[in-house]
Amino acid sequence: AMNETGNTGVVRRAGSMLSVYFGVDRVANMNDARRADRDAFKWLFSGLLERGVHAPPSPHESWFVSLAHTDAIIDHTIRAVRESLSELKWAATPMGL
Repeated sequence: AMNETGNTGVVRRAGSMLSVYFGVDRVANMNDARRADRDAFKWLFSGLLERGVHAPPSPHESWFVSLAHTDAIIDHTIRAVRESLSELKWAATPMGL
């Protein structure tokens, strides 16, 4: 979804846990993670909350996917992420500020 919306960042995953970082092309350690764009993450977090998706409030915390998440919940989350990322890209333009 980041590529589709023109945002830069990386998703780190281990099993069913994942973390989202903006403005970096890799995160291999905490120094890399600290360089990520926290304001962009805040925008994503707020956009997801507005759409009923409760994600962790920090890029340093993991999202968890489990068997409790139905296909409908996962589809809703994917849609909410895409919409929020689209708004994030718009907000970074001169017209959005």
